[in-house]
Amino acid sequence: MEATALAAWVALLSRYSREDGHLVACSVASAEPSSGGMETPLRKVPEQGWPKYIGSELCLPMRLPYSESWTLGRLCAAVRAKMCAARQRSGTLPQGIDLSGQAGFEWRLAAGEVAPGLKRLPLVLCCEWSESRRLALTLHYACATLDAAAARRLLGHLQQLLIACQRDREQLAAGVGLAAAAERETLQGWSDATATEWDGCLDSVVHTAMLSQAEHCPTRAALVEDQRSMTYLQLAQAAAAVAATLARAGVRGGAAGVNGGLVPLLATRGLEMITGIYGILLAGAAYVPLDVKWPADRIAEVVSQCAPLAGAASSGVLASCLSDAGCPRIVSLWHFCAGLAADGGDGGDGGSGAVSEMQTLPGATASPASGAAPVYCFFTSGSTGKPKGVVVPHAGLVHRVRWFQARYCMAAGEPHLLKHSYTFGLSEWEIFWTLSFGGTLVLLKPEGEKVHEKSAARGMVSQFVTHHSHAV
Repeated sequence: MEATALAAWVALLSRYSREDGHLVACSVASAEPSSGGMETPLRKVPEQGWPKYIGSELCLPMRLPYSESWTLGRLCAAVRAKMCAARQRSGTLPQGIDLSGQAGFEWRLAAGEVAPGLKRLPLVLCCEWSESRRLALTLHYACATLDAAAARRLLGHLQQLLIACQRDREQLAAGVGLAAAAERETLQGWSDATATEWDGCLDSVVHTAMLSQAEHCPTRAALVEDQRSMTYLQLAQAAAAVAATLARAGVRGGAAGVNGGLVPLLATRGLEMITGIYGILLAGAAYVPLDVKWPADRIAEVVSQCAPLAGAASSGVLASCLSDAGCPRIVSLWHFCAGLAADGGDGGDGGSGAVSEMQTLPGATASPASGAAPVYCFFTSGSTGKPKGVVVPHAGLVHRVRWFQARYCMAAGEPHLLKHSYTFGLSEWEIFWTLSFGGTLVLLKPEGEKVHEKSAARGMVSQFVTHHSHAV
């Protein structure tokens, strides 16, 4: 039972933090079970080569593993193996490990004070196993870390994991529902309160709104970048040409990792970057933004996880980097944006000729029919040593940009500044909100976000921008 409780604890911590395991300060228990089948804390046993005090008087650090693909049974077995290894090596464990900020775990037979070595930790779970075979959980926490309500919710989530361990150990640890009935009712209430306002999101894909703008106001400026610009019609045509090129490379889209469904994009902020994003979406795939500042090995790792049929790059140098990272075929985005001048759009609303002009768009798109299809995949910072992709569906992004429009009401032709990196979540609504509702997206030069606040009263920024966003 001790290993089960500790496994549930590390699963909860890992799911909260989205990490593959956790360093936990634990009291070490004996391998000899009591008559009740429980592992009993040891005391002074120096003859076995253990530390002088074990159990409630000494805590030992253990790096406990966790994986979203593991069943509860496998997780419990992995934690039990770690505990056995800690018992065997406890006399030679490294000293001076910094446990500040880490969580603690203590298993004991009766109520008592928290072990001295655990008192300084901000979060400690104490488990007491009674003779009646009942488990009592006590959470000790620093007030600066949690409040009482959050602590109660945490214990409730832990209880759900422990119940699942007893009922079905073949269930995925990441698939156990944590929310209590009251929490689910609150979440459902929030959902019901807004569901009717955004009717149709589940069946919508985000890029069709830009195509609608290209149909109804083809000559309006969609993008402005220094001395270059693109109208909505030009953006739609260039994106469709990119989609056709991706289709010839075999990209068909669909589920992430299937049929080239994830397309790596390596680009600096500019017309090519936006063209690449929409081209990938028109091909029915999801874009995976890669930062040009990332080291080569990180880019290679992300490309490897995507298993792409093709990628896209905004310049020849970046295309070479993407090829070196293992991408089998590269779409050269600069070819689709060549020759564009700053007067590409007249700001007009188009006219009756819009429909016939839109009919000249290159074909070969396989756009997903459902909002459940992935729109992009952002990779985490890799704090655990390996970047992990987070896939976001079209429906969620459609819902978000519609909410922004209802809340802030961007006018047709109104300029909006894109200053965030496209690998950062705030870029999604800067791009798609603006281009879904007929605004003009003004793109800062690469690194321009570092100086734009000082230059906001002059130059391009002062001429175009009425909306700009701030990271919070």
